[in-house]
Amino acid sequence: MSRVKLSGPIDLISYQYPSALAGPQSSSSFDPIISFEGINFMEDAANNGGSYHIPPDPIGAAGPNHVVSVVNTSIEWYDKTGVQQNSQSLSSFFSSLSPLTQTFDPKVIYDQYANRFLVVTLEVTDTTQGDPSNTSRIFVAVSSTSNPNDNWYFHAVNSKLSFQNPSTSTVEDHWADYPGFAVDDQAVFICNNMFTFGSIPGGSRLWIINKGIGSNGFYEGGTAAVSLHNAFGAVGQENLATTTQPAHMYGTPPGNTGTFLVAYNGLTQGGSMGQEAVQIIRVDNPISTPSFSHQFVLVDNIEDLGDPFGFPALPDAPQSGTAETVEVNDRRTLNAVWRNNELWITSTINPNSGPDAGQTTAHWWKLNTTNLNSITLMDQGNVGGEDIAAGCYTFFPSLAVNANGDMGIGFAASAASIYPGAYYSGRLASDPAGTVQQSVTLRAGLDYYYRPFGGTRNRWGDFSGMSVDPTDDVTFWAFNQYAITRGTIIPSFPSEDGRWGTAWGSFALPLVAIEPADKPDNITDKYSLSQNYPNPFNPSTTITFNLPRTGEVRLTILNALGEEMVTLLSSTLASGSHTVRWDASQVSSGIYLYRLETNDFVETRKMLLVR
Repeated sequence: MSRVKLSGPIDLISYQYPSALAGPQSSSSFDPIISFEGINFMEDAANNGGSYHIPPDPIGAAGPNHVVSVVNTSIEWYDKTGVQQNSQSLSSFFSSLSPLTQTFDPKVIYDQYANRFLVVTLEVTDTTQGDPSNTSRIFVAVSSTSNPNDNWYFHAVNSKLSFQNPSTSTVEDHWADYPGFAVDDQAVFICNNMFTFGSIPGGSRLWIINKGIGSNGFYEGGTAAVSLHNAFGAVGQENLATTTQPAHMYGTPPGNTGTFLVAYNGLTQGGSMGQEAVQIIRVDNPISTPSFSHQFVLVDNIEDLGDPFGFPALPDAPQSGTAETVEVNDRRTLNAVWRNNELWITSTINPNSGPDAGQTTAHWWKLNTTNLNSITLMDQGNVGGEDIAAGCYTFFPSLAVNANGDMGIGFAASAASIYPGAYYSGRLASDPAGTVQQSVTLRAGLDYYYRPFGGTRNRWGDFSGMSVDPTDDVTFWAFNQYAITRGTIIPSFPSEDGRWGTAWGSFALPLVAIEPADKPDNITDKYSLSQNYPNPFNPSTTITFNLPRTGEVRLTILNALGEEMVTLLSSTLASGSHTVRWDASQVSSGIYLYRLETNDFVETRKMLLVR
């Protein structure tokens, strides 16, 4: 990708598929507004971890001027043009807490209430029951400002817990695994699966951290006030405790609600012909006196599970070039967002009907929380990959919701005819029920992937990243992994070869196809200037235009009187579609004009900035 950074808050993207990223492309695919590479398999080992790691566990979050990603044992951040500003191991990042290992299962989110980044990662030593030296800790960090280059505050939580395991009915020590991570306006929520040091499942626990803003608390570098809760036990459902995600909250939560703990694992009411259910635990008064209430929300018969307690495994994903499949994990809830009385959830299912039947498929739900005591299903749908390739599997989804009520969703995809890659889609609030827009390629896979490290699981995931840009609360940022060219043989595993890479991409809805400039048979043979999107906008908008031939181009912003204010672009550009993003945060509300001029073409359009 070639990218030109102009003076002022203007981003110009002129994308052509470079040979290094060439791969299968859907005819409807188009380019992100901005896209750049993150860390990869070799860099993670060489630069940070000192050894190779799977799965990557890629997740990222966007702030006003930076994006931060965590991948297995590494943390990085970039400015929004793709310039890397930091790359280090998480054990180095959390060095003030004296980690004993390289840590695992990291996540990062952006707290839009306090304008801070938050990072969590886990540590466990030994897994032998009864060893008094066993340890389990949760490491959490918060940036002091919206700039990750400024100071960070760190805290360690002792997550080695002794309690009666519901499976064995004996009191045993447990360690924390696979964190759920979210915020509301007052608190940070961390949910973890618990296992004995003999690796027997032991349910779920919730830690609530008081932000402590204004009281020398965690967000100010002071003492972190942390409380521990058995939410499923508190509502009498400990036998149904499973992987749980707290909902990332936006706006003013309803009533005394702090967050909603969400769990899905294929639980069915009434056997194979019954309805599946999502479990919701509402957390009230999270800082003062936390309390919990439980609901089942029926979500129709979306999977054929047979025995309601059998939970047959999801089929792993095929990939081109090998009979080895890609691990898709299970039906666990992957993330949740609450906004404007809507609770959005994503997971992975095996649909029982439709074009995705029998294929592991990313799925989303939208629930209505207007009546807190009777949450209901509003909408749901699959994010199938049939527009990517026939028989395509989609997995490890993540979603975010913007100020317009639009949803962006990122996911991995693979099929017998393509390599594992990174994709995204979305839906406008006005889109038809149960639908998403076209699938878009963030990065197509470049090779097949096989890296079980001597085990039986060809691990992928275990999650991905999708966030809303807090600058405009409209644009989405996706972060995910894809398979890159093989070439790393480890002598102890000579039959294995597979490498993963990661990539960032931002996009806006609706997803309107933009043809790449190096495909002349798809290029419009005339000039065009599209209507900006979004319109009205606040504070940034995207302008797209098409050139039938290479030439001098000038793109300017004018006020309502036709007086030129800003020159966005004055350069020679190749033929094809081009996108420019204007940040109007320095000007007042009102009608503005934008004008495209070439030697053969002039066109002017109106747009509306509303604050």
